[in-house]
Amino acid sequence: MMISIETPVFKGGWLQRCIDSVLNQSSPDWTFSLLWDGGDEESRRNLEDLERRKYPNVRVYFGENRGIARARRFLTEHSQGDFILPLDDDDALAFNAVQRFATVAAQKPWAAVIRAQRKIIDEAGKVLDTPPWFPFEPRHYQRGMVTDLMNHTQPYLINRAAYHRTSGWEGFPDFGFAGEDCDIYLKLEEVGTIELLDETLY
Repeated sequence: MMISIETPVFKGGWLQRCIDSVLNQSSPDWTFSLLWDGGDEESRRNLEDLERRKYPNVRVYFGENRGIARARRFLTEHSQGDFILPLDDDDALAFNAVQRFATVAAQKPWAAVIRAQRKIIDEAGKVLDTPPWFPFEPRHYQRGMVTDLMNHTQPYLINRAAYHRTSGWEGFPDFGFAGEDCDIYLKLEEVGTIELLDETLY
């Protein structure tokens, strides 16, 4: 089982920490794809340096600003892992994120999405005692319709087979093709379940 970690890159301020969190995973069962999406110069320099290191399981791409949803679509179309793990350029994975996600994915093969917890950290990496930005609970429905669209957040693992049964990353044109996370959640719920993994992995 291989997990494709996918990161659109626009900002360089936290990017090295993001990259290091992937390179230091406890499990080797991952590939890492990054797309520089017309971001700042610091982020481009970081990616050029990463590319020069020639890690066999890391791919770096460079392009113009196409928006977050189109960048995610590009990365997913150019990767092959059994599962997709979106990672933002200013976030970091727990050292065992790949291992824990893979374990739960093997236990729950019917899941379209496996969602874990996240914590907010400061510049020094200290965990801040802040209330969650989004709820971490099963979805709520009324007459078959989702009533809590904000009930989603990274980290989440997407089953690629389920992803292929949707129209993929799209976002919303009137939001500069943002909102892709909310959009993909709704699509994936139509083809499988969302399973909760109550561990902080992001």
